[in-house]
Amino acid sequence: MSWTQPAYNQYQFHVELSNICNAACPICPRYWAGSKITRPGLMPTSISEKQFKEWFPPDIMSNRVDRMMLCGNQGDPFAAKDIIGILDYCASVLPSNRQLVTHSNGGLRSEEVWREAGNILQGNEKWYMWFSIDGLEDTNHLYRRNVNWDKLMRNATAFIEAGGTAYWDFLVFKHNEHQIEDVKKLAKEMGFKNVRIKNPDGLVWDNKIQKRGVYDGNGELEYYIEVADDPQYINAPIGMERNLEDPTPSVGRPPEKWEDLYTEDHYKQYQWHRINCKSLKKTGSEIMIQCDGTVMPCCYIGELWTSGRQDDAKRQLVNMWDMENLDLTKNGFDHIMNYLDSTIMNSWKFSTYQEGKCMYCAKICGDNSPIDRLIHTKAGPGHDKISI
Repeated sequence: MSWTQPAYNQYQFHVELSNICNAACPICPRYWAGSKITRPGLMPTSISEKQFKEWFPPDIMSNRVDRMMLCGNQGDPFAAKDIIGILDYCASVLPSNRQLVTHSNGGLRSEEVWREAGNILQGNEKWYMWFSIDGLEDTNHLYRRNVNWDKLMRNATAFIEAGGTAYWDFLVFKHNEHQIEDVKKLAKEMGFKNVRIKNPDGLVWDNKIQKRGVYDGNGELEYYIEVADDPQYINAPIGMERNLEDPTPSVGRPPEKWEDLYTEDHYKQYQWHRINCKSLKKTGSEIMIQCDGTVMPCCYIGELWTSGRQDDAKRQLVNMWDMENLDLTKNGFDHIMNYLDSTIMNSWKFSTYQEGKCMYCAKICGDNSPIDRLIHTKAGPGHDKISI
């Protein structure tokens, strides 16, 4: 398989409709060091209905899409002004046996907008919504900061009552692990199809399980979050030590140009790992399209590229790519897919970084990948389900 020759000639498009969000989740790459400070250089952008139709014309939607997923590394799809028009277009041209999946924290827009979304997606269980809700009224806001609980519940109810298929996505932390059964009960009462229990990423570094600081708009510590006590909800190797020290009381403010901030990451340990790409799948190749039209080979590299983080892997990609060749506003998909084959995929034939092997691919999709430790109980079409 390759990006030019995906399995069944099908793509699994991962589209970030917007990099705008109402929440300030402390692990989100949209923000500086767990604070409410938006990262420097981020230009608020959303895909319009007109752009979406140009980038994904009916022939691509009808013949080359296995799954259309509206999600993002930095933004919420419902922050896009034209979300309803885009959903309506997808429903009108996407074959009914293909997946249309949307992720949202549920705290944006009005009940009427959510009712319209439910009406558009009703009647097809392959077209569904993931609501990212991490606990109940007294805990959801500890991670999904700025999300109003009452508004979220009204929006989710409007969507479900209009006929939309909804699933509850639940990240488990120490502060909400006691609510798992209550969440399942509430989800069932509201009409959610199921609950997916997930172990959070981003709480392990320096070979220890860490407490994650949650900082305000001035970079001052407000509180911290940490992994659950129950080891089945921890995304870390068994037996890894916990750092019991509290987070730093202040992260200050970021530099004016985040590009000047270099983060050391130890990629040497992954150099000899065999790469088994998570983007090139038997059911179709995943491609991430960011809201500015930049095409990435996967969401993992997309997160690295847009986070502002600077490390050796990022610098390697900067030197590997001419970004104009990955710009959907200037090139068609066939050109971009050929470019990915000739750059990223071509790098996998090398044994070492010095020869040109992609450092980030070796880490994320190599042997003993940290992503492979993302153990969660899956629910939803095509996955094992848990009962609620």
